[in-house]
Amino acid sequence: MLDDDGVDFLGMRLAVVLIAAALLLSLAAACVNDYVDKVSRDRARQEAGRIASLAQAEYASSGTGSVASITVAIPDCVRRMAFGTDDPRLYAIEYRDGARETYAAACRFYPATLYPGNHRLDLETVADGRAYFIELREA
Repeated sequence: MLDDDGVDFLGMRLAVVLIAAALLLSLAAACVNDYVDKVSRDRARQEAGRIASLAQAEYASSGTGSVASITVAIPDCVRRMAFGTDDPRLYAIEYRDGARETYAAACRFYPATLYPGNHRLDLETVADGRAYFIELREA
């Protein structure tokens, strides 16, 4: 004798399993997206820090006219990276979602703005009256 009572609920079991799988996949996709965004922001901070550290070393160790070169890759999560625009001793990273992070530097920057992409920059120490500044320009 066969028991056919359990067969009636197979369709419902399949529907529950498919819904649970869809929820798990959407949760995994959201986690991956957050992770990729975090990695991209960390890369942006690292690139801005590299520029600032080379600028600080150039500012501290050399006189006017000396030039240092650096290659940077600014990730797509960044709207713009600004050096010396609000205050000569500050640089900021503005992200596409509107978030903004501001950092202090041990040197003064001439106002410069970088956008996403690869850049080869020359950092030159220039005098402007009584103060020295680091000027960023595309090489």
